[in-house]
Amino acid sequence: MIAARAVQGLGAAVMMPQTPALIRAVFPAERSGAAFGVWSAVAGLATVAGPAVGGDVGALMAVLAPDVVANSSARATRRSTPAAAPATTFRCSPRPWARPAG
Repeated sequence: MIAARAVQGLGAAVMMPQTPALIRAVFPAERSGAAFGVWSAVAGLATVAGPAVGGDVGALMAVLAPDVVANSSARATRRSTPAAAPATTFRCSPRPWARPAG
């Protein structure tokens, strides 16, 4: 994990100087100030919102992952049963939208 974060940081360090150079090359001189302003605003917003959004996504995945695993294993089990076997009424979750079809 630490090595992956180091590679991620190295990639960001390589890309960071290229973005202002790209803005300077793409935008005319009279519009480059506005382009740099937008670039700075987006970079600042990402710095502030990134950890919060990442934490929310991680928490959401921690809540939903057990249901996803249970539902997929139930579907795999149902598909692998022979046709002569009676249909199961196994439900992984009491929520109506998580019930297997059929």
